[in-house]
Amino acid sequence: MPLALAGSTWKKWDLHVHTPESFYHNYPGSQDEAWEAFLADVEKLPEEFKVIGINDYVLVDGYEKVLKAKREQGRLKNIDLILPVVELRLDKFGGVVQGGKSGKAPSSWSRINIHIIFDQVDPEFIRQQFISAIAPSYRLLPGSTGEGKWNSVISRQSIEALGAAIIDSAPADKRVGYGSPLIEGFNNLNVSADGLRKALENEVLKGRFILAVGKTEWENLKCDDHSIAEKKTLINSADLVFTAAESPEDHAKARAKLKESGVNSNLLDCSDAHWLSASTDKDRIGNCFTWIKADCTFRGLQQAIEEFDDRVCVGDNPAKRQYVELNRTKFIRSVRVAKKEGSKLADTWFDMELPLNSDLVAIIGNKGSGKSALADIIALAGNTKNYRSFSFLNAVRFRDPRTRLAQNFVGTLVWRDGSPTTRDLDQDPEPSSVERVKYLPQSYLETLCNELGAGGSATFDAELRKIIYSHVPLEDQLGQSSMDALLNFKVTEINKAMGGLRGQIAALNVEILGTERRLFPEFKESLVKQLAAKKAELASLEEAKPRQVEDPNASPEALEESKAAATKIDGLEQQLQDVGKEEARLREAKSTTAKGQAVARRIAQALANQKKQSEAFESELKQLLAELGVEIPIDSLFETRINAGPVEGIAKAMQGEIDSIDAKLQSAEPDSILKRREELFASLAEAKSKLGERQRLFVLYKEELVKWEKSKADVMGPADKPGTIAQLESEIAALAALPDELQKLIEQRSGISREIHGLIRGTVDEYQRLYLPVQAFVQSAGQMDMNLPLEFHVRIEETRG
Repeated sequence: MPLALAGSTWKKWDLHVHTPESFYHNYPGSQDEAWEAFLADVEKLPEEFKVIGINDYVLVDGYEKVLKAKREQGRLKNIDLILPVVELRLDKFGGVVQGGKSGKAPSSWSRINIHIIFDQVDPEFIRQQFISAIAPSYRLLPGSTGEGKWNSVISRQSIEALGAAIIDSAPADKRVGYGSPLIEGFNNLNVSADGLRKALENEVLKGRFILAVGKTEWENLKCDDHSIAEKKTLINSADLVFTAAESPEDHAKARAKLKESGVNSNLLDCSDAHWLSASTDKDRIGNCFTWIKADCTFRGLQQAIEEFDDRVCVGDNPAKRQYVELNRTKFIRSVRVAKKEGSKLADTWFDMELPLNSDLVAIIGNKGSGKSALADIIALAGNTKNYRSFSFLNAVRFRDPRTRLAQNFVGTLVWRDGSPTTRDLDQDPEPSSVERVKYLPQSYLETLCNELGAGGSATFDAELRKIIYSHVPLEDQLGQSSMDALLNFKVTEINKAMGGLRGQIAALNVEILGTERRLFPEFKESLVKQLAAKKAELASLEEAKPRQVEDPNASPEALEESKAAATKIDGLEQQLQDVGKEEARLREAKSTTAKGQAVARRIAQALANQKKQSEAFESELKQLLAELGVEIPIDSLFETRINAGPVEGIAKAMQGEIDSIDAKLQSAEPDSILKRREELFASLAEAKSKLGERQRLFVLYKEELVKWEKSKADVMGPADKPGTIAQLESEIAALAALPDELQKLIEQRSGISREIHGLIRGTVDEYQRLYLPVQAFVQSAGQMDMNLPLEFHVRIEETRG
């Protein structure tokens, strides 16, 4: 099957190769021996050489022989395309160049070299349509014998005759310094730029030639302020610039210099071969670093010029080609679909083998042309995991159980390493098979897009994480099975620390909100109004103070009336007060003990929580040490001693005290508080019934006064009792210090927030380290002319809840 079906691939193109027909060459032996050595040497070129340009200056005799050797003698089977190149010298002079092994005259003036690369046409076509057209424009080098126009037809014989005439015209003692007649004839010919332009305007040549200028001679072209534009026009009017670089680095420097000068930088490296490949001379067969990604056709070269940066590479090996060579198990060479042996299906259906390009990016075709079929088959043979989304290999179409077409065919992928993977078209990949082709069918993409349109896509996120994780080096995967597992492994402790700090932030926020609320003018106004209401209530109490009743015992006449009863009542009231005080002491003791017990129990619970956390941490630490593969005693790394016994004992003892107090408060025993109060109230009521009216009113006054004083105390109150005048006045006074308190709280929160941000920054760093490999792949893909428009960024994004 023709390689062209696979599309454009990287191949070496050497467009400046001289044959034994050149005026200057160094191929050994007689003419026949030189030709055999030349052809054999070209046939031994590395397999990546596929195109050569035959350049024998103004003659195409060598091109004709090479073309005949390939077409008629079956030679040069390794070369796909041979292009004729005509090299002319313009009447523009550069600097002085030193002669060398190529046969150039010592210290000769360099002239601008123009190379015309023709399509692979018949040699006679070039002779008639181009070479004959430039003959009238040829002029002899100024100062040569017969200076002026040269009217001969261009041929080896006419050029040699010219050289002989020039040598003969020189003084006898000077002739020893001349070269051969052929070389001297050629060295004294040049063509004008206008004459060349007119010759190329021939309609039959339109679109069939490419112009190239020699960089070295152009660079040596002397010019002043008036001729600099002419020099730039000369190189910018060419399609290519030729050079014969010592190394790819020298080529890169030369091209950079052209770019800096703002002129045509389509610089190709060519061997300018005059020697066999075994020579150490730079200008030898095969010493070319130019790779072109194009079909081996003249049109392919034209396309490469139009997309020079993407399709031309000068170096030892294009980055993408090298990448494919290093990853041959990941690139498909071809896909085959054929009937199974023994199939009785009469229809032809599939029977093909299609080579695939390593740069394949799209399958293009009309509706119903087989795009989905080809994509599904490639994915199936590559063990895709998304086979349920096939649009062709499904039960509705090719796998229809009624027609059972799929069971008659088998698909095979042949990889770049030569290994095949095969799958029957009616069989899905096994769950355990290795996925070698990642396939995103149209229906699968529609699902992703619909999810994204709805505000998010767990499927898309999962796929993206798989891709990122696939580029994480094995040594950095830390034995984890997925991106999520690896991230969780790396940031678990960071998240725990952030959780604790966020708890502190939440508590601070409650304090800050409360403080800010108290700073509002409305809050102070509310306190002032509450204080005013309480003071009004106090004033009302003052007005409602019980009217004083005179002590009946103060008058002598009443002294005898109920002296005995009054004494008894006073005693009973004192006993009641004593019982009340005893009860108050017990309840205060219970309150204090209950509060202490609550604190003790809280401490015990905190210790229990810490113990559980320590046990969980110890278990996790043991697992990590096992993964580390070393035997380190836990207690040499981590040791926690928790003993809740003492505080639990205190709580238990306090519960005993509370139970004892409750027993006393609730007891109905004869000497209990309840029983004594009950008896005292009964005795007091009996004693009061025996009082006189004046004494009864006095006792009632004293009772009302006690109630009034209690109400007044409740309004005035201590500063720690909410709603009292003392508490409201204290809170209003404390408002002045709130701004400083608020600032301290905010600063405390900011400090904790910075700690959290530092931890988040640590998480971001972990994400960035994990994204580095896939980002490096994207950048390397750009260097390999893949140009993936992807970037991976990790940033801290502010969210508001």
